[in-house]
Amino acid sequence: MDSCILDFKVVKDGVEEDEQQKLIEHIFNTAEGPMWCARFLPAAGGQGGVLLLGVHHTATDGLSNIKICHFLHTILDDLTAERRVDDAEQLADHVGDEEARLLYERERQRLLHDPDLYRRRKEELMAATKVPPPILSVLSFPRNEVATTRSVKLVLDEPATQAFRQICQAEGVSLHCALTGVVNVAMLGILEALPNTPPEHNFVCSHDINLRRYYEGDTSRILGVHIATFSYKMSLVTPKDVMHKFWPYVLELHGRLREDLKDRAPLQAVALRLMERSKDDNFKECFSSTADPEYCYAISNVGDVTSTLPGNGDFVQVTNLTWCASLRSRSHEASASR
Repeated sequence: MDSCILDFKVVKDGVEEDEQQKLIEHIFNTAEGPMWCARFLPAAGGQGGVLLLGVHHTATDGLSNIKICHFLHTILDDLTAERRVDDAEQLADHVGDEEARLLYERERQRLLHDPDLYRRRKEELMAATKVPPPILSVLSFPRNEVATTRSVKLVLDEPATQAFRQICQAEGVSLHCALTGVVNVAMLGILEALPNTPPEHNFVCSHDINLRRYYEGDTSRILGVHIATFSYKMSLVTPKDVMHKFWPYVLELHGRLREDLKDRAPLQAVALRLMERSKDDNFKECFSSTADPEYCYAISNVGDVTSTLPGNGDFVQVTNLTWCASLRSRSHEASASR
């Protein structure tokens, strides 16, 4: 791109939820740009407002977007305070696709030279992609409608969040795996509507895993990019009475996921799918198909983002920060209000 193209609009009398939905459905011009857009909704009386940012997912991930909000907050506060804005600061470095291809190629070579590993990964891939989501037994999948993404906010207060984190630490499990277990329990509650509920269900969860963990050297400045387009899918048999043994159940998932990450199984899953060349691996077909999904739900890489959150400025305070992703148009959306 030879020039900078801006897509910034002030939306007077705009409704935050409506404008947020428009950004979720926004189609980016990937040939000419920009790969981001912004909408400002002034508050009544001119005191503060809501800033909505839409960023194409190939440019950043959710954690990078929080950093963007942090830097933007600093710039706004400096401008309001009439301080000099440091325009030399760069957010991070974008790593090209070639680096990711090298990672996948290394794992492809491992699979080719280790028949047992190849067989095991193929069996795991089949187990994680050929199980019909049990939720389809209760809720039918739309066939003749345009698939959309909706954002449903559930805000946990600080005491509840801290208590949950402390329990996770005490049980020796990650927050990511604990939340996966919570979602599976919620899925069981929905499936209770079935007339003849089986004693257990096989839930397949799609885990978004960041490529940062597999790059060598200092990765602190690398913009976040998830592994391939198809993330990493794991199946987990969940009994109806899982609440009686919830933490051992989560600990099992934690151990499996930790070992898979250590053994680079997510990279091997991508390499295997590229070797198989399934038609399901066509990017456009993947996000426009109305075929039955091959997993129950997806969960993004959950982590503590406290250090990246905007602080309190002298004049500008961020009072609310949310972010969500569109699963169809692959845009990331973040909002900040003051």
